[in-house]
Amino acid sequence: MKTLSPINNILIAYDGSKPSRNALNYAIALTKVLHGKLTILESYNVPVETTTTDATTGVYPISLTDFKEATDEELNQLSSEFTELQEIDYFTTSSPGMLAQALNIYSEEYPVDLIIMGTHGASGWEQFLGGSTTANMVGNIESPLWVIPENTQYHNPQNIAIAIDPDQVPENGKLAFMELIDNAFDINISVIYVSDKEVPDIHRLKGFIGKENTFTRLEGETESAINKYTTEHNIDTLFVIHKERNFVSELFHRSMCKKIVATTEVPVVVL
Repeated sequence: MKTLSPINNILIAYDGSKPSRNALNYAIALTKVLHGKLTILESYNVPVETTTTDATTGVYPISLTDFKEATDEELNQLSSEFTELQEIDYFTTSSPGMLAQALNIYSEEYPVDLIIMGTHGASGWEQFLGGSTTANMVGNIESPLWVIPENTQYHNPQNIAIAIDPDQVPENGKLAFMELIDNAFDINISVIYVSDKEVPDIHRLKGFIGKENTFTRLEGETESAINKYTTEHNIDTLFVIHKERNFVSELFHRSMCKKIVATTEVPVVVL
C-alpha cells in the first residue's frame, strides 16, 4: 500500500436511520485506514415554541434546549454501540435546523476533506440525493461527497471506475481527490463513458492519472451501460465527475449524474 494521503478531516451526516448507521460503520473503517479524524454531525429540527398544549395532538411544546440535549445524548451513546469508534480520533457535534444547513455551516467553519452520507441504495438513490438535503449541501461546499448504499460493507477501495460525461471532460484538477485515494490504496482505475462514437479528448486524462488504466466507451442507455460495466468488472467504487461546483439543485436532476446515482448499487463519489 502506498503512503497515506492527507484525507484528514472526514465529516459524516448522521440521523440514526439504518442507512446512516451503516454509513457510520463505513466511515469509521475508512477513517481508521486513512488515520484521519471523523466528525459525526447530527441536526435537530427547530421547534415552534408555544405556550399551550396542542389540543389536536396532545403534544406539549418542547424547547430548543430539549431537542439539543436529546440529540447530544444520542451522539454520546454511539461509542457504546459502535465500539470501533474507540480506535479512531472522532468528535460529535449537533446543530439546529435542516441537515444541509448544518453541514454547510460546519464546512464553512472547519476544514472538511470528505463528506460521507448513507442512503437506501438503488431504490432510494434518487429520492435521497434528489431531495433538498444532499442537493442543497453540494451546491455550497467544495468537499467530495461519498454516498454509501444501505447494504454496502466497507472494504478498501481497489477497483475504481470514473464515469465521464463525454460532453464535459473535466480538467485534471477535478481528479485531485481520486489521486489521493490512489495514493492511499493503489487502486485500479477504469475511465468509462457512454457515447455512440469515440471521444479522443477523454484520453488526455491518461497523462494525469499516470498509471496503467483502461479507457472504455460504452453504448446504450447511460445508467444500464454503467451498471453493467460495474458488475462485470467488479467495480467497488464509482466516481462521478461534474463540470461545476455551484449547481445547487441541478446536480442530481440532469444528465449522467442523475441516471447513475438513481440506479447504482455501489458507493458513489461525487466530485
